[in-house]
Amino acid sequence: MVTSAISWGVGKLIGGAMDMYRQTTDEYKIEQGNRSKNNIKEIEQQYNSAKEAVDSFNESSDHYFELQKKSDLGTVSNEEYAELISINNTLAEQFPSLVSGFDEQGNAMLNLGTNAEQAKQKLDSLLDSEREMALFKVGDELPDVIEGAQTKISQYNDEIQEQ
Repeated sequence: MVTSAISWGVGKLIGGAMDMYRQTTDEYKIEQGNRSKNNIKEIEQQYNSAKEAVDSFNESSDHYFELQKKSDLGTVSNEEYAELISINNTLAEQFPSLVSGFDEQGNAMLNLGTNAEQAKQKLDSLLDSEREMALFKVGDELPDVIEGAQTKISQYNDEIQEQ
């Protein structure tokens, strides 16, 4: 009788510990899935930001090279120079590999080639690389998202069966 009670108690204790472990593991899987979903959103935002910078540049690349030429000749106005620096800083932030150096004020100098077509090709190539990297990172996060979703579905199914 005492042995049965002890066996029953040990069984309950082990069962409770297993439930607790499963619950903790399930919560971790769900949290990790949520973190991965947030990481995917961040990756998407970073790519979209890079794409917007490239699209914006491509729309006005001829204007950019006009500003660059004026700057080289020393005939650029303060407003035009500020615009040129703004474009350079935006592209430098998105694509650090374009930076060829910095001027005496610490502004990024970019290596975009000598004309709009070369610049477009270089930026499109960099954007393609960004897209490939983003897809790779998303692929890396997907298993955790799927596992978290499957765990949540399993919990919902368990709740439905208990009712």
